[in-house]
Amino acid sequence: RRHRERKPRFGMMLFLDGSPHPWLGPDSPKLTLILCTDDATGRPLYGAFLPQETLAGCFTVLYHVFRRYGLPECLYLDKASQFTTTRHGGTHRCQSDNKPTHFEAAMSNLAIELIFASSPQARGRGERINGSFQGRLVAELRRAGIKTAAAATDYLNRRFIPSYARRFGVEPKDPASAFRPVPEGVDLRTVL
Repeated sequence: RRHRERKPRFGMMLFLDGSPHPWLGPDSPKLTLILCTDDATGRPLYGAFLPQETLAGCFTVLYHVFRRYGLPECLYLDKASQFTTTRHGGTHRCQSDNKPTHFEAAMSNLAIELIFASSPQARGRGERINGSFQGRLVAELRRAGIKTAAAATDYLNRRFIPSYARRFGVEPKDPASAFRPVPEGVDLRTVL
């Protein structure tokens, strides 16, 4: 398999993915970390621990990213049902893919291109950061005595992500940011 070069500019392409795992330890219920990561720098931008990967959870993570950084050029996603319609034929014969999902409509409204990967391997960088977090973050959360999803989300964004970005992030080839400002008059809470 050939490795794809990173995008040259921060904000050109973001990964958004959910990673179900026993984040708070083997005796706690499984949570899903929904994480948004920049391709050019490898920096995680924002994450949230939730019971599962849902449309609302994905919108929450993107809301925080868009407010802080602006709008990216594109999102690289898997084909999960909250992102795109994947049912064709069979018992779902009447449902076609010609109507956008709520996610597709929201991203179209914000002029953000969506790229859907055919396999987890196609989104290797996004998958690898989840694996890295499963190794490092679980130990840090345990050492910090964190027992709730809300406390884990706070720790993740306030302490872990900044530290991880400093240590493992790379400089983009082109220092100009590709993030666009949210257009005036657009209420992200309404769109998302």
